[in-house]
Amino acid sequence: MSRSFRILTLSSENSPQRLRKLSPLRFPNHIGIPKKRRLVSSVIQLRDARIDGGPSLMQPVRTFRMTISSLWYDKKARRAREYELHFRVARRGGIRNVRRHLARRGVPYFQRTIYRKYKRWIPKGRIKVRFEREEPARKVERTIQIEVRRMEGKGRQWKAYRMPSRVLSYAKKRRKTKR
Repeated sequence: MSRSFRILTLSSENSPQRLRKLSPLRFPNHIGIPKKRRLVSSVIQLRDARIDGGPSLMQPVRTFRMTISSLWYDKKARRAREYELHFRVARRGGIRNVRRHLARRGVPYFQRTIYRKYKRWIPKGRIKVRFEREEPARKVERTIQIEVRRMEGKGRQWKAYRMPSRVLSYAKKRRKTKR
């Protein structure tokens, strides 16, 4: 079996409600083409869809969710503080690759944000990175949506505070070198 065939059959295992919403043009397995022809045509589409070694256009678009958090004790306020950033982006590509890219992009952003706000540098070993299960999405997004929450705790009582949401580009911007 080819890789593209497995990708297409994964989409056919969705719930019946979701299958009704899907367009037959996006998922060629739902068209009345015989099985042998479906396999050949999807392999050709997969080869043609690869541009510059990037992710295949035949791969499904998924919504990735990641949470980065860290907990510390603030001596001045005499409270435990936790800071959470919830990242959300819809991308095409392998799950491992997108998760790795999100973590590499998110952890330094988290460190800078905490340092700007509280003047406290948190080493990478003290930062927790967690991922939620991926969900299907309609289209690819170029930006990462970030929701920020700050929590303060004293004893068993914790209070959560929402902070303004932010946007971060998925790809790093290249800096122009001075000549």
